[in-house]
Amino acid sequence: MVIMYLDYANIKSSSGKIHRRVLLRESYREKGKVRKKTLANLSALSEDLVNLIGSQIGAKVKAGRVSVDVGCVVVPVGLKFGALYVLHYLAKDLGIVQALGSSIQAGLIGWLVYARLLFQGSRLRATRKSCQYAVKSVLGLDHITTDDLYASLDWLAENQEQIENKLMQPKVNKKGGIFLYAEI
Repeated sequence: MVIMYLDYANIKSSSGKIHRRVLLRESYREKGKVRKKTLANLSALSEDLVNLIGSQIGAKVKAGRVSVDVGCVVVPVGLKFGALYVLHYLAKDLGIVQALGSSIQAGLIGWLVYARLLFQGSRLRATRKSCQYAVKSVLGLDHITTDDLYASLDWLAENQEQIENKLMQPKVNKKGGIFLYAEI
């Protein structure tokens, strides 16, 4: 069992000044021995804020120490943003986003490409994983269904030649030469 607690100490400096130290710690047993792990130093926070943190983890104050069973603490997990944002930025930089356009179908095709790069799986898995990623913030897509993804593949097939032509337009460098690859 892991116990999370606030560890208080008053430390006297060589000049005689007393400093308050508050650590958010975790205590657990490993091979029969008690181990402690410091999770955060809360010394710079006000006493009210430290008490608030203690109350929010459901702790009971006992002689300057607050403890709580870690199993009772729920930490909400946010949407995954970073990897999706980087892939979308690269796709913009390479001209893929511009070639696809700005329609909902184009965003869905983008999500299918990013999903293939982020994790392997079917369109059903891409649909299920879409609620774990910040697709609304990055791609502007609200709710993705499997039917939407299949419809976007039909749209892609209908517009394939136009998209390929946009992607294959020769790129001219500063010296006037044509290159067929992009520098990253």
